[in-house]
Amino acid sequence: MDVELLKSASEPPIAAELRALVELAQGGDATVLARIRQILNGYPEIWQYVGNLSVHVEQAWTAILAAHSPLAIECMQRATAEMRAELAGEHPTRLERLLVDQVVATWLQLKHVEAASADPPHGSLEQGRFRLRCADSAQKRHLAAVQTLTTVRALLPSGLAPAQAVNVHELKMQLG
Repeated sequence: MDVELLKSASEPPIAAELRALVELAQGGDATVLARIRQILNGYPEIWQYVGNLSVHVEQAWTAILAAHSPLAIECMQRATAEMRAELAGEHPTRLERLLVDQVVATWLQLKHVEAASADPPHGSLEQGRFRLRCADSAQKRHLAAVQTLTTVRALLPSGLAPAQAVNVHELKMQLG
């Protein structure tokens, strides 16, 4: 069966409209921007996904590290998702989520530099020094991200949880 046929059969009509509007906007038609905004207001999951720069950064680093191998990409995505979940915990604040994203991104950057340094192309001594400086810089950025996350966690009041995480009915029952 044709993949495009499957895609169009399961795709909501709003996606086709949005794609057409985006093409017009990219072609210079500014009159479609109001409709694009209207769609994004009605379907916030679209802008939340497309606008999630952390996801795009992670995908870019993963593609580089995995050398576009589908298996390696899938495994790395699972590993980073697991890392993100462990670092974020059950009820992370927005600041904690941003810092966790930074820790994951700097970790991927560090691993890229380490891989490049471990298998350097035949080059000059100056190129070797450059790779070493890149590795040192990536290590410092990663450790700074980890330290910032740790510091924020130490300074946050314990038990801080977003309002939606608190079950008001259970809280009333406990308070009596």
